[in-house]
Amino acid sequence: MEIKASTIRANGLEFGLLEVGGGPLALCLHGFPDTAHTWRYLLPELATAGYHAVAPFMRGYAPTAVPDGGRYDIGALAGDAGARPDSEMKVVQDAGTFRSWSSPDKSTSIFSPGSPAEPVSCPYQPV
Repeated sequence: MEIKASTIRANGLEFGLLEVGGGPLALCLHGFPDTAHTWRYLLPELATAGYHAVAPFMRGYAPTAVPDGGRYDIGALAGDAGARPDSEMKVVQDAGTFRSWSSPDKSTSIFSPGSPAEPVSCPYQPV
Protein backbone atom coordinates (compact mmCIF):
# COMPACT_ATOMS: atom_id res chain seq x y z
CA MET A 1 0.00 0.00 0.00
CA GLU A 2 1.23 3.44 -0.87
CA ILE A 3 1.43 6.08 1.84
CA LYS A 4 0.09 9.45 0.66
CA ALA A 5 1.12 12.88 1.91
CA SER A 6 -1.73 15.34 2.43
CA THR A 7 -2.85 18.16 4.71
CA ILE A 8 -5.73 18.86 7.07
CA ARG A 9 -6.80 21.98 8.94
CA ALA A 10 -7.32 21.31 12.65
CA ASN A 11 -7.12 23.33 15.86
CA GLY A 12 -6.38 26.50 13.85
CA LEU A 13 -3.33 25.06 11.99
CA GLU A 14 -2.62 23.41 8.66
CA PHE A 15 -1.11 20.00 9.48
CA GLY A 16 0.92 17.92 7.06
CA LEU A 17 0.24 14.20 7.39
CA LEU A 18 0.91 10.77 6.00
CA GLU A 19 -2.04 8.42 5.47
CA VAL A 20 -3.03 5.10 3.99
CA GLY A 21 -6.04 2.79 4.05
CA GLY A 22 -9.71 3.11 4.86
CA GLY A 23 -11.97 2.25 7.75
CA PRO A 24 -11.86 3.38 11.38
CA LEU A 25 -9.25 6.03 12.12
CA ALA A 26 -5.96 4.96 13.70
CA LEU A 27 -4.07 8.13 14.63
CA CYS A 28 -0.30 7.77 15.08
CA LEU A 29 1.34 10.59 17.04
CA HIS A 30 5.12 10.96 17.05
CA GLY A 31 7.32 12.33 19.79
CA PHE A 32 10.48 14.42 19.92
CA PRO A 33 12.65 14.53 17.85
CA ASP A 34 10.80 12.11 15.53
CA THR A 35 8.39 12.98 12.70
CA ALA A 36 5.40 11.33 11.05
CA HIS A 37 7.92 9.22 9.12
CA THR A 38 8.51 7.35 12.41
CA TRP A 39 5.37 5.36 11.56
CA ARG A 40 6.28 4.55 7.92
CA TYR A 41 6.39 0.80 8.63
CA LEU A 42 3.35 0.67 10.89
CA LEU A 43 0.95 2.71 8.72
CA PRO A 44 0.64 0.06 5.95
CA GLU A 45 0.22 -2.68 8.58
CA LEU A 46 -2.65 -0.78 10.21
CA ALA A 47 -4.19 -0.23 6.75
CA THR A 48 -3.92 -3.95 5.99
CA ALA A 49 -5.74 -4.59 9.29
CA GLY A 50 -8.63 -2.40 8.06
CA TYR A 51 -7.77 1.02 9.51
CA HIS A 52 -7.41 4.47 7.98
CA ALA A 53 -3.90 5.03 9.35
CA VAL A 54 -2.93 8.69 9.74
CA ALA A 55 0.33 10.15 11.08
CA PRO A 56 0.36 13.96 11.33
CA PHE A 57 3.50 16.03 11.57
CA MET A 58 2.87 17.47 15.02
CA ARG A 59 2.82 21.16 15.88
CA GLY A 60 6.29 22.63 15.33
CA TYR A 61 7.41 19.99 12.79
CA ALA A 62 7.57 20.87 9.08
CA PRO A 63 5.49 20.76 6.93
CA THR A 64 2.89 21.63 9.60
CA ALA A 65 2.34 25.37 10.01
CA VAL A 66 4.01 27.32 12.81
CA PRO A 67 1.38 28.45 15.32
CA ASP A 68 0.80 32.17 15.84
CA GLY A 69 2.24 33.25 19.15
CA GLY A 70 4.33 30.08 19.39
CA ARG A 71 1.68 28.04 21.25
CA TYR A 72 3.30 24.78 22.25
CA ASP A 73 1.77 24.44 25.71
CA ILE A 74 0.15 21.20 26.84
CA GLY A 75 -3.34 22.58 26.18
CA ALA A 76 -2.52 23.31 22.53
CA LEU A 77 -0.77 19.96 22.08
CA ALA A 78 -3.65 18.04 23.68
CA GLY A 79 -6.08 19.98 21.49
CA ASP A 80 -4.14 18.85 18.43
CA ALA A 81 -4.29 15.23 19.59
CA GLY A 82 -8.04 15.51 20.20
CA ALA A 83 -8.86 17.35 16.97
CA ARG A 84 -10.10 14.04 15.52
CA PRO A 85 -12.44 12.73 18.23
CA ASP A 86 -13.58 9.97 15.86
CA SER A 87 -10.29 8.09 16.17
CA GLU A 88 -10.81 4.44 17.01
CA MET A 89 -7.23 3.98 18.16
CA LYS A 90 -4.21 6.12 18.92
CA VAL A 91 -0.66 4.86 18.64
CA VAL A 92 1.60 7.29 20.46
CA GLN A 93 5.31 7.53 21.17
CA ASP A 94 7.36 9.70 23.50
CA ALA A 95 5.87 13.22 23.65
CA GLY A 96 2.88 11.99 21.64
CA THR A 97 1.89 10.04 24.75
CA PHE A 98 1.24 13.02 27.03
CA ARG A 99 -0.52 14.82 24.16
CA SER A 100 -2.91 11.92 23.84
CA TRP A 101 -3.47 11.26 27.54
CA SER A 102 -4.26 14.95 28.04
CA SER A 103 -6.72 14.97 25.16
CA PRO A 104 -10.46 15.12 25.92
CA ASP A 105 -11.49 12.86 23.01
CA LYS A 106 -12.99 9.40 23.31
CA SER A 107 -10.54 7.12 21.50
CA THR A 108 -11.29 3.46 22.04
CA SER A 109 -7.68 2.58 22.80
CA ILE A 110 -4.27 4.13 23.22
CA PHE A 111 -1.14 2.12 22.53
CA SER A 112 2.17 3.59 23.65
CA PRO A 113 5.23 1.60 22.59
CA GLY A 114 8.57 2.61 24.10
CA SER A 115 10.06 3.27 20.68
CA PRO A 116 8.91 3.65 17.05
CA ALA A 117 7.60 0.55 15.31
CA GLU A 118 10.13 -1.50 13.38
CA PRO A 119 9.27 -3.84 10.53
CA VAL A 120 8.94 -7.13 12.37
CA SER A 121 6.93 -10.28 11.92
CA CYS A 122 4.23 -10.67 14.56
CA PRO A 123 2.05 -13.78 14.90
CA TYR A 124 -0.71 -11.88 16.76
CA GLN A 125 -3.78 -10.42 15.08
CA PRO A 126 -4.85 -6.82 15.88
CA VAL A 127 -7.70 -6.53 18.35
